Amino acid sequence: MYTGFPYAFIIQGEYMLTIGICDDDTKIIRKLKNIILESTNEQIDIHTYSNGKQLLKEDIRFDILFLDIEMPIINGLELAKLIRKVDTNVKIIYLTYYTEYKDIAFLVHAFAYLVKPIKKEMVQKILKESILYTPSIIDTQYHEVRFLLIDGLESFYTNDILYFEFVNRKVTFHTTNNKIFIIHNEKISMIAENMSEYDFCMSHKSFVVNLYHVKLIKGYDITLMNGSIIPLSQKYSKIFRAEWDNFLRKIIFQ
Repeated sequence: MYTGFPYAFIIQGEYMLTIGICDDDTKIIRKLKNIILESTNEQIDIHTYSNGKQLLKEDIRFDILFLDIEMPIINGLELAKLIRKVDTNVKIIYLTYYTEYKDIAFLVHAFAYLVKPIKKEMVQKILKESILYTPSIIDTQYHEVRFLLIDGLESFYTNDILYFEFVNRKVTFHTTNNKIFIIHNEKISMIAENMSEYDFCMSHKSFVVNLYHVKLIKGYDITLMNGSIIPLSQKYSKIFRAEWDNFLRKIIFQ
């Protein structure tokens, strides 16, 4: 059964990216696999499946998962719901001939959507974006922070934190596994200051956001990879946009 187990590992000091492709059309699987292998110099481990039942039997944590929506046994939408119960980090990219699924697909926080017949340029574009937001194991190991919570002191990896929020006179933070923690006797301004070295930035007087999880900024809304919408106030807009731009440049040219 798919458990989200951390299968990805380090080879010769580099992160091994684990990608899954699930489609009942072997020609599409072969084409997509070839495009992926031609499009990046990253260390990649690709697993392919002809139906969702095969995928669910695996004990692998994927970084990126290409899912066909129209499949026998279990369709891609239902498959994604099952996967999301155990893995909130995998970047799901849907494959389909029909655009009417687009709105439904994002209900399970899909990273992207590819309309068949798939085009090499679009696959390359989406693949590049998804790789940019895939952390290396080395990064997550060394970015560990500790907070005094209501129940005592606890440690967290910074990439597991989506954002901090000041609500009901308390500072809380939301994590990638859909949990909310309350920090004991802390100010949101101090959180912003202390977490800035880990690429967190204040977007609003009540919010401090992890730039790593930002997918899109549109107007005064910040969309995170998991679909959450965070407010961006006019006061913090210029600084936040500049910090996000600097963050993207850093991870692209590192």
